[in-house]
Amino acid sequence: MGLTTGAVVGGAAAAGNAPTATFDYSPSDPVPDETVTFDASSSTDDGTIEEYEWDLDGDGYFGYDGSTVTRSFDTAGEYVVTLRVTDDEGNSVTTTKTVSVTNDAPTAAFDYSPSDPVPDETVTFDASSSTDSDGSIEEYEWDLDGDGYFGYDGSTVTRSFDTAGSYTVTLRVTDNGDVTTKETKTVRVGNDAPNATFTYSPSDPAPDDTITFDAGASSDADGNIEEYEWDFDGDGYFGYDGSQNTYSFDTAGSYTVTLRVTDNGDVTTKETKTIRVGNDAPNATFTYSPSNPSPDDTITFDAGASSDADGQITEYEWDFDGDGYFGYDGSQNTYSFDTAGTYPVTLRVTDNGEQTVKEIRTIRVENSAPEPSFTFSPTNPAPDQTVTFDAGASSDADGRITEYEWDFDGDGYFGYDGSQTTYTFDESGVQTVTLRVTDNGERTVKKTLRVPVGDVATTTPESLALEETTETTERTEAPETEETPESTEDTASSGVDGQSFANGELFQVARLYTPEKIIAPGSPGRLAGAFTADVTNEKPVKVQITLQVPSGIQIQGGSDVQSSGGGLPTATFVIAPGETKDISAEVVGSDPGTYTLRAAITYFPVGNTSAAKEYDGLELNFEVRDDETTESASDEGTETVTETAPTGDTPGFSVGVTVVALLAAAMLARRAGE
Repeated sequence: MGLTTGAVVGGAAAAGNAPTATFDYSPSDPVPDETVTFDASSSTDDGTIEEYEWDLDGDGYFGYDGSTVTRSFDTAGEYVVTLRVTDDEGNSVTTTKTVSVTNDAPTAAFDYSPSDPVPDETVTFDASSSTDSDGSIEEYEWDLDGDGYFGYDGSTVTRSFDTAGSYTVTLRVTDNGDVTTKETKTVRVGNDAPNATFTYSPSDPAPDDTITFDAGASSDADGNIEEYEWDFDGDGYFGYDGSQNTYSFDTAGSYTVTLRVTDNGDVTTKETKTIRVGNDAPNATFTYSPSNPSPDDTITFDAGASSDADGQITEYEWDFDGDGYFGYDGSQNTYSFDTAGTYPVTLRVTDNGEQTVKEIRTIRVENSAPEPSFTFSPTNPAPDQTVTFDAGASSDADGRITEYEWDFDGDGYFGYDGSQTTYTFDESGVQTVTLRVTDNGERTVKKTLRVPVGDVATTTPESLALEETTETTERTEAPETEETPESTEDTASSGVDGQSFANGELFQVARLYTPEKIIAPGSPGRLAGAFTADVTNEKPVKVQITLQVPSGIQIQGGSDVQSSGGGLPTATFVIAPGETKDISAEVVGSDPGTYTLRAAITYFPVGNTSAAKEYDGLELNFEVRDDETTESASDEGTETVTETAPTGDTPGFSVGVTVVALLAAAMLARRAGE
């Protein structure tokens, strides 16, 4: 009997007493495949038992029902059997027993005949003497070559051995209880070795000559030769067969040729000879274009001029990165280098005699540094206000920019990327922002601007932030004769450029100029102008000035102001007859260099837009200089340009410039044309 356990299963809603679950099984000591009867008729209840359920394999699933069930077990072992009974009131009880199944191992035994076999002789193996004391043998399996694989079955099998030697034969028997037993014996087979010999012609071959190899003189004293095999390149692989064969060698050198013969008893013998072949080396040479490539340029490499004096070139191979790996082939190839630098390129040519020659040339790839440039808006943000940074004006003269990186807190860590991004500053103050751009040649350049945040800057008005002062003169009669305006351009020493005129159409004076021609980045310059309406005008004159901003400068102002590159900030004002408007704006430069800012002026009597006059294409030239501006290469090839944005101490539009505007001349030219 096995181990017995019991449990009561029931819910709070069940009434009455739980049933008693109990069962017996027979036979009490079963063996594999023997039918076991399980009887639960001894279970009791104060009512009636409605259901008997059985779990006969211990998996928790009650797949059998009835007070009596049967089951057989395939193999020896311990099996957990559980009975669950349920009465008419829904009460359930389980009881468990362990059934022990035992099995004795079978006995494996075999004989073979003949007892002294020779190669190719049929040998019979007989396992009929194997027995099983408590059951029956269900399977006979044979491993006839000692490889561990039992590929034959049956109580009797036959096999022949091709060659002499000792062979391990194993029988494995399995009984009805799935218990296995093995029996192993050694079978001995004998044979004499054959004789291997060969000749070849011609005796002094050249590369690609056809050589005939003949093994017809080989022999076997006690049988016959079944197989002729050849290894022509000394690699140990016998890839050719037949008593006679042909072969050619591609290149000069000494070659080991081996013949291997095998007789009907599978005994082998080898014969080895050395064949000598000669060859001249080829010539390797190549050209490339363009001769001065830039990063990502497609370079064409041409080895067509390579030659071989005593044969032909059969293979062209290229190593473009100096790593020793020839990953490209063909007499002509293309390649591009990602970054600037010096690159060794190697051509390796191979002729029909397998002779190889290399040609190495150094390719120099040059790369100009990219030019970083960026703007930000608004130009005087408040703390926690979103600031948009735009590096779209950055450029690369000989390639393209592949990466934009931003450092917004001056810690040297570039944690933002993209040509355009946003950031908010927590506190007031002048914040340092650095843009780092990398081009397709892996060259990097940095540019730094200082951003005024909060009350470090004075609030700027909308439009151009032009400061106006008004003076009124008495109305007088217009002069009878127009006077040609005289140049009022200041001397170079004064540092002021500009021009004005009198008695112009609707104007007595119209002048736009800058007090300074040369300023430093971040230092405010001043754009100034004066307009006096003619006293004879019947109506006030409305004037609009539009500036087209070149890349690299900023104009601070209201919502209609672009800070850099392509911006069209405007200033609009009205001048009464005889009235003078003096305008001014502070400007700040970013990048050192010479720039041209273009201005267009439109004016007309108030209420009469059809009489509007427009003068465009007025060029205002200025220069920004800073001896401290740096552009240097670091160990990583990084270059830096540092610039200072306006601190915001003075209102104005931030165009760091020295401006020359020959506005009056343009007006006169327009009027003369009319």
